Amino acid sequence: MTAPSASNWPSFWRRCAAFLVDCLVIGAAGMLLATLAFDPLARLGELARVVGFATAVTYFGMFGSRIGGGRTLGKRLLNLRVIAEDGGPPSVRVAVGRAAILSVPMVLNGVQIQASDELVSAILTCIAVVGLFGLGLAQTYLLIANLPGRRLVHDLLFGTAVVRTGVRPAW
Repeated sequence: MTAPSASNWPSFWRRCAAFLVDCLVIGAAGMLLATLAFDPLARLGELARVVGFATAVTYFGMFGSRIGGGRTLGKRLLNLRVIAEDGGPPSVRVAVGRAAILSVPMVLNGVQIQASDELVSAILTCIAVVGLFGLGLAQTYLLIANLPGRRLVHDLLFGTAVVRTGVRPAW
């Protein structure tokens, strides 16, 4: 993939602000869902994280794909978009994959792992720690140090980039 010109890359703060707006949207959707279905979700316990994961993946996956023009609400407000190698928005499959990688650290934060077998519990704990800290720290490092494009793990794995809108990417 040839990198877009330097004028296409969003700033650190613009990309963080777009993500914050998206987190507020997902949080509001989660609050609405929790208000409407509190008892069934409470009975799920830790498995309710799957509902949160599905909500985040659906939001980022649909809006970040061709369906949403590669633009979540946060990206629209801050004039950003996700592009694939062809310069257009990524396919739904690619956008959902990106969203899953992006959402893993958020979903694993504070997870309680309990298994009857000690070995299974240890393995699941290691996977959760790598997902939370390994992926989370890798995302943070790349956002700060991977200049000029600040392409994160999910961008590098799926051949996408976040660019400013209104500027033709020079792929």
